[in-house]
Amino acid sequence: PGMRISMHLGVLSFGGDWSIEARVRLGAHDADATLFHSNQGSMHQVLGLFGTTGRLMLEVTHGSEGTKRVVSPDPLPLEQWVHVTATISGGTATVYIDGLGVAEHEVDAVPVTQRAANSMGKHTTLGRRWRGKVSDVRMYSRALDAVEVAALSTGAVP
Repeated sequence: PGMRISMHLGVLSFGGDWSIEARVRLGAHDADATLFHSNQGSMHQVLGLFGTTGRLMLEVTHGSEGTKRVVSPDPLPLEQWVHVTATISGGTATVYIDGLGVAEHEVDAVPVTQRAANSMGKHTTLGRRWRGKVSDVRMYSRALDAVEVAALSTGAVP
């Protein structure tokens, strides 16, 4: 099979608003596959798949406030490149697939900090790996808007 890579993302420091985008290609809908994880003890954020449904999920846990998830209504297609984006703006998390906002939910924003265990391709504590191809990953220290996300899905850079 292919080589599996997970990458520890050292120094990252974003306030409450941020975005991540990538092109992904899945071979299977693995349970809880993790594309990005930021772990700050009782506060963390995960971008990955929801269970074995293949649906894109952004999960935000904020200590005693509990966990909130925004989950796409449909699974990501298999064996096809797809552009995915997740943003947190103020108290709203949004996931996009191929430039279209497909789901949003109110969340308690958690900053991504340099003190966090940040990783790409693997959940830092549970070991859930992303088992697919990933290309053109970008992180932003602000929330991209819908126009920017749509442009990025076509290959344009904001």
